Amino acid sequence: MASKISKEIAAMHRGMGEKIGNITMSVVGFVAGFAFSFYWGWLYTCILLCAFPALMIVGIAMGVSMEEGFVEAMKAYAQSAGYAEQALSAIKVVHTYGQEELEQKNYQEFLNRSKKLGVK
Repeated sequence: MASKISKEIAAMHRGMGEKIGNITMSVVGFVAGFAFSFYWGWLYTCILLCAFPALMIVGIAMGVSMEEGFVEAMKAYAQSAGYAEQALSAIKVVHTYGQEELEQKNYQEFLNRSKKLGVK
């Protein structure tokens, strides 16, 4: 039990690693940037604040569309990986019946779907 917890904590640490520090640095830089800009060039800062909602809406729309495309591409890659895993697990049967070319063609078809989604 203790070794499993240790492995899970190590995996979480690898996953978060530098991200917490990067997020903290970005937030502090954002706040400090506004503070300095109000001090040195308040007029330009007011113009930026007027444009900020539009920039935020465009950024959110781009993020949503990129996420949808990423999810579709990952589903397609998972489907092609599942097909390859199935063919490899039954490699004796595939080889016995001489279906290597058919399996390769079908796998290439799945990869082409993934490629089309990745090009968008």
